[in-house]
Amino acid sequence: MESILGPALLILIISFILFLLLRELMCWYWKINKILSVLESIDSKLTPSSKIASKVNEGKTSDTQAGDINVESIDYSKYYLIQCPNCDNKEIVEKKEFKNPTVYKKFSAEIGGLMFPMKFSCNKCKKNFKL
Repeated sequence: MESILGPALLILIISFILFLLLRELMCWYWKINKILSVLESIDSKLTPSSKIASKVNEGKTSDTQAGDINVESIDYSKYYLIQCPNCDNKEIVEKKEFKNPTVYKKFSAEIGGLMFPMKFSCNKCKKNFKL
């Protein structure tokens, strides 16, 4: 009588190799590897803004204004940090007032149409950008 352990181990090894090949094929087809690299680059770009947020919580930054908001009690799920891509100008805006152009102190804002995003103009470097 033959041992069943040899063929079972061989089937297990072949199944594992086949799984790895099919997994790589699926990740390539659905562009998962590319999506992962893009998300990692976004995360690395967002890291400096989290440092800014921690400094705002400590009350150490003078260039980031929160308006009438007490910086020690900022709940960042209710606020946006708007940052000019051309210079270091930053401003914290409440999410419910985000579309209101009159609330911005460091930026000029122009509301876009139904299909167009809001346009911002930095008051420091005088350049236009979109979020």
